[in-house]
Amino acid sequence: MRTIIIALLIVGSVFAEPRRQSLEAAWLLTPYSVTVHAKATATGLIPLPTPKKQGLPEYPMAMRLQGIEGLVSVRITIDEKGASEIVRVLRATRPEFLASVKEAVQKWAFGPAMQIDRAVSSELDYSFEFHLTE
Repeated sequence: MRTIIIALLIVGSVFAEPRRQSLEAAWLLTPYSVTVHAKATATGLIPLPTPKKQGLPEYPMAMRLQGIEGLVSVRITIDEKGASEIVRVLRATRPEFLASVKEAVQKWAFGPAMQIDRAVSSELDYSFEFHLTE
């Protein structure tokens, strides 16, 4: 009797592991896209800030698994040295998407906007669209 119970526990753990792996594989294989749109809000600046380092935000795993798409719009300030910071959230459909955008924007770097021969701070509006694709 004792041997049968141990065998059932082992079989149960063997079947549980592939299910977890299949969920992880489904998450990894879910195709998606993150589209970024930028709009300058500064005027009289030539040239506008130029992106030097700009990675895309990650599509949050929980949102991908649930099939949820989203949109985040933010206003970003670029200082005279080219560092970026979100100054205002204009729209966010889910906090998970906003957290992903904040994490990505913190790593961005720009060439600053110029006014005559002087670097100046500026603002840009960015929209991030998170879409699941077929």
